[in-house]
Amino acid sequence: MVGIFPLSGDEIRHDYFVSVAEAEFDPSTGRVKVAMKLFTDDLEDMLKKNFDVASYLGGPKEIAHVDSLLTLYISTRFKIKGQTEFQWIGKEVDPDATWLYFTIQMDRNTTEITITH
Repeated sequence: MVGIFPLSGDEIRHDYFVSVAEAEFDPSTGRVKVAMKLFTDDLEDMLKKNFDVASYLGGPKEIAHVDSLLTLYISTRFKIKGQTEFQWIGKEVDPDATWLYFTIQMDRNTTEITITH
């Protein structure tokens, strides 16, 4: 016996999010400089889902505290073993993609870096 079960898009839909991060370690300062690229609409969806705000990234109606929300979210999601401090630098917003820039201070005894993203 063969069964055929029609599937609508809701049953097979699976959200996925893509980001690219570039990290550069400066041994003289013990800092990791990070540039992270995300799709702007995914970033706005994340802000809406996690903080219940419409952010209007890069537009004239961008909320004043959006950098604080991005800092809070990214600092809890992008982790490096041995980090001691997260510092927000800023962002560049395009309609398609947004670049986030931040640095992470490493413990002076760090000899190996493991990134969790």
